[in-house]
Amino acid sequence: MKTKSLNLRKSIMGKIILTTFSLAAVSPVLADTNGEIDQLKKELASQKELIQQLLNNQKAMQESYTLPKVSVEPPINNPSKIVTFYGLADVGVQNTNSGQGSKWSMGTGGWLAPRFGVSVDKPITPDLKAVAVAEAGVQYSTGSAGTSSVIPGINHSSPSSTAATSTGNQLFGRQIYAGLSSKTFGSLTVGRQYSGTFALGGMTNALAFSGYGYSGGIMGANGWPARVNSSMLYTSPTLNGFTGQAMISTGSENNTNGDVFISADSKLKSNDKAGRGIDLEVHYIKGPLLVGASTWNFYNTTYAPGETGLAKKTGVQVGGAYDFGVVKLYGNYVSGNIKGSNYENVSKAFSSTSAYSLSAMLPLGKHKFYISYTDFNDESKLNMDAKLYGIAYTYQAEETIKYYVALGRMQNGRNASFSLPDGGSLVGNVLTTGKGVNGIMAGVAMGF
Repeated sequence: MKTKSLNLRKSIMGKIILTTFSLAAVSPVLADTNGEIDQLKKELASQKELIQQLLNNQKAMQESYTLPKVSVEPPINNPSKIVTFYGLADVGVQNTNSGQGSKWSMGTGGWLAPRFGVSVDKPITPDLKAVAVAEAGVQYSTGSAGTSSVIPGINHSSPSSTAATSTGNQLFGRQIYAGLSSKTFGSLTVGRQYSGTFALGGMTNALAFSGYGYSGGIMGANGWPARVNSSMLYTSPTLNGFTGQAMISTGSENNTNGDVFISADSKLKSNDKAGRGIDLEVHYIKGPLLVGASTWNFYNTTYAPGETGLAKKTGVQVGGAYDFGVVKLYGNYVSGNIKGSNYENVSKAFSSTSAYSLSAMLPLGKHKFYISYTDFNDESKLNMDAKLYGIAYTYQAEETIKYYVALGRMQNGRNASFSLPDGGSLVGNVLTTGKGVNGIMAGVAMGF
């Protein structure tokens, strides 16, 4: 419509110009007689009438044109669900010595545990949505997904804490849950989930769950919860920098009348309280400062002959971090117990422990340097103390691609035999107490 109007204006102006020049050209000749002058006036009047008629028609056409309505409503997303597929690949080379000699291997999960997963967000109201996550661990070196498929070997038989820690047909061994999430009221989810204690442990160590030397590699020996089955987790909204989590688990869902053997050929017993417990965590983040605390209380899953029932795993954790710009410093402290029902006199392992870690991260553009030290003190009768050292370097090539080099050492006390855990690959067990474990790795981690 606008194009037609513009063409009409051009046509009118053309006629006006043509008429004006024509009249100007002939006026000296025609001005001889009065009759010719009168004829010229009539032609001018006729042209003026025609121009006015054309202008009136144009105005009428403009007044009759109605602009289309403009919608101010935002576009509507898929009303049923929003599904996101994601994953992380980590491959590299490693050399470790678990007391049986040096071994080079093509590893996976040196820096971060490889995984793939699906997340679902389904809007219900502008503030409320249904959420779900199903995440499986995967080993790029063997192709196994969801199970800790271990390469056969005398001392190569267990995964590190953040690897594909499921067993049997447990595909989504890392986490799987569903629930509701609201910016105003927080979220409530049910399933196999990370505890707040485990998350805080990663937030208060420079290496988090990466490379050799992250503090959670040995702090978890005191019984703190990591992934918790059959759990309900409430996460509060952030209020003035504070965020809290409360988790409750019904445990292994045993349905028994009293204590029973866990299998026909086992001497271990259990009951319907196995794995039941709670975990509470709160942290504060404001500017460069992070501080947090957590506590847990869970029943053990089995008990041995000589014990009178299921022991309880209890403990507390405090930690924090401060970003000075040129360097970010971290620290955390954990105290944990596994006690009750004569556990501390029969099974004994880690019945009373304490540990602390100090670490730092130095950022230089895309380059980052890490250092971490953890001291684990086993106060039980077994006295399995250890110290863990780790240093690392990463280069952020792109937003989702990171190259890394890391070194670590687990210095076992004379009664301890801790292995050297990394981000998520399978690591060798230490067969001889008191042996120090060294490791070096290099690789690339890529998110997608």
